[in-house]
Amino acid sequence: MSHLTYLTFNDCYSGIFQSQVIDVVTTYNKIHPTRLLSFVPLRRYFKERKTIKANAPNVRVWPMIPGSRYWLLNKYLLQVYTLLHPSKGIVARGPFAANLALSLSKAKVCYDGRGAITAEYNEYEVSSSSFLKQAIFGIEQKAVLNTQARIAVSQQLIEYWQEQFNYTSNIHQVIPCCISKAYSSNQTDENLLHQIQQFTTNKTVFIYSGSVAKWQSFEALSIFFKQILSDLNNVLLFLSPESKHIDDLNLLYEGQVKRLWVDPKLVSEILKLGHFGILLRSKSITNKVASPTKFAEYLAAGLRVIISDEIGDYSKTVQEHDLGVVLENLDQKIEVSRFVRPSKEQRKKAQDYAHAYLFKEAEQIQQRYEKIVDLLL
Repeated sequence: MSHLTYLTFNDCYSGIFQSQVIDVVTTYNKIHPTRLLSFVPLRRYFKERKTIKANAPNVRVWPMIPGSRYWLLNKYLLQVYTLLHPSKGIVARGPFAANLALSLSKAKVCYDGRGAITAEYNEYEVSSSSFLKQAIFGIEQKAVLNTQARIAVSQQLIEYWQEQFNYTSNIHQVIPCCISKAYSSNQTDENLLHQIQQFTTNKTVFIYSGSVAKWQSFEALSIFFKQILSDLNNVLLFLSPESKHIDDLNLLYEGQVKRLWVDPKLVSEILKLGHFGILLRSKSITNKVASPTKFAEYLAAGLRVIISDEIGDYSKTVQEHDLGVVLENLDQKIEVSRFVRPSKEQRKKAQDYAHAYLFKEAEQIQQRYEKIVDLLL
C-alpha cells in the first residue's frame, strides 16, 4: 500500500508542533498510512531531531539547506526522500513545503494553509530576509493555485485566497486548529496545581495562554488587563514566556498577576482552574483569517472566551452560540462587573461545543480529513 507524506519545512518542536503536526499525522494514520517528514534548520538539526523523535518515533527529520535565498534547493532533498520512501500524495504544511512538494512530478499535493502568509510578512515582519519578503506573494499564490487540494483553517482564509489570488476552485476543506482527546487527559503536577489554587481561591480567574508574538497584540492588551485588575476580586494568570509587559503589570497589581511557562502537557489541567480565557488581538488580515488553538483549549476547559471582533470564524461563533464576550476594540471601556463566573451549565456548553467541532476525533472533522485523503489517493 502506498503511503502519504505529511511535510513540514522550517517548523521546530513546540506545543503547536505537537498539536498541529504530530497529532494531525496520528489522525491521518487512522485513515491511511502516513509518514511525517520534517525539514528543520541545519544549526538546530541535532536538538530538533532528538526532541521531535522523542515525541514521534517514526518521523523522519532532515536538515535544511541553509540560506533564505536557497530554500528551493531543498526540493532535491525531498526528491531523494521520495526515491527512498515513495509517496502517492503529500500534505504540505505551509507555502514553502507546498512549493517543494510541487517539484515532484508524480505526487498529488494538498496545501495545508495555516494562515495569510503574505499578510504575516507585511504586517508583522516575520522574516528579516528582503529576498523572501519580495518572493512570498508568488510562493503563497503557487501553493494555493497549483496544488490538487487545499486545507484552510477558516472560511475567512478561503475568502482571503479568493481576494488575493483569484482562487476559484472548491477543492478544499475547512479544518480549524483542533485538539485531541489526549490533550484533555494530559498529565498533572499536584504541587503546581496547589500553588495555582492558592493564587486563585475565591477569585474570578482570567487566563491568557500562549505566546507574546507580535500578532498577539500583547502591548495593546495592557488597557484591557488594567481594567480587569481594577477589581481586587479578579486575578490574571499568564501561561506565557517572560515579558516586560507582564512584569510591569505584576508591579502595578501585586498579588493579582501570576506568570507560568509550563510543559504543554500540563496546560489543560491548569485551564480548568479558570473562568475566562482571553483571546484578544488587534485587527489585521493575519488575525482575520486565524484559527488560534487556544480557542479550542479554552472551551475544552469550560472557560468563557473573551475574544476580539474579526478573529477568524471564531468571533461570530462566540456571538452565535453564547460562548463568551466579543469586544469590538481592545481599548474600549468595559464594565468589569459583566464578567460573571460561568455557571455549570455554561461550562458544560463550552465543553460540548469543543468536543463536537474542535476535537480531531469529532465526526465532522474526521470526515474532512477523509475527503483530503481520498483526493490524494
